[in-house]
Amino acid sequence: QTTTAGIHSIFFCGIRHFLRPKKILWIPAVVVCTFTAIVGLYALLWFQTIAEDAIQSNARLTGNWRIQLSVIVVKAIGWFYRLTDAEYSSLFEKFVGFIGGVGLCEEFTKLIPLFVIVVFRKKRWAKHLLSFRSFLVMGFFSGLGFGIGEALTCYSLSSGNFGFNSQIQRWFACVPSHAIYTVIDSAILWMLAPRLERASSIYKKLFVCVLTVAAMAILHGIYDTFCCFSNMVAVLLDVASLFLM
Repeated sequence: QTTTAGIHSIFFCGIRHFLRPKKILWIPAVVVCTFTAIVGLYALLWFQTIAEDAIQSNARLTGNWRIQLSVIVVKAIGWFYRLTDAEYSSLFEKFVGFIGGVGLCEEFTKLIPLFVIVVFRKKRWAKHLLSFRSFLVMGFFSGLGFGIGEALTCYSLSSGNFGFNSQIQRWFACVPSHAIYTVIDSAILWMLAPRLERASSIYKKLFVCVLTVAAMAILHGIYDTFCCFSNMVAVLLDVASLFLM
C-alpha cells in the first residue's frame, strides 16, 4: 500500500505539471475546492439517503411524466447503490452498481462547480475561468476537494471506518485519483459546453451533464469493483486515466 501511495503521489505531481497553467487563480480554486468538499459532498450524502428511501417506498407514481421520470431515476440510482453493498451481488452486479451509483453520482458531484461556470460563462467572474487550462485547473481543485472531504467525513475516527493503512491509501491514492478523474471530466465538459448552453430544458441539460461524466463513471466503476483484489489494479487504472486525458 505504501508503494501504491507513492506511485499515486507521483501521478499527482505529474498532473500538476501536465496542466501547466500560466497562473493559478487561487481564490476561485479555493472556493471550488471548499464548495465540493463541503456542499457537494454533503449534498451527495443527502441524495444517497433520498435514493435509499425511494426504493423502500411503495407509493404509486403520480404527477406529470417529468416528476415520474425523476422518481424512476432516483429509485434506479438507489438500486445501483444497493448492488454495491449487497453481499449476494455477483461481480457483474457490483460492477453495474458501482458505475450507475458511485461512479455516476460522484463524478457528477465533482463537476457541479464547473457546470455553474459554464452556465454563467458570460458573467465577468466566470470569463477568467473559461480558458482550457484554467478550466482544467478548476476541475483539478474540485476533485481534490471531494477527495479531501470524503477522507475527512467518511473515513475519520468518528465515522468508525478508520485504519492506518486505509488512511494512507485514502489520502495518497484516492484523493489524487479523484483529482485526475475530474480533470478528464472537465476536459470533456469544456468540449461539450456549447451543447450544454444550447440545451433548451433542464432535462436536456442534465442529459449533457450525464454524457459528460459517462466515461469516467465507467472507469470509476471499474476501479471500485476491482481495486479490492489488488492495489496494482488501482495503479493500472490510473495509468489508463492518464492515457484518456
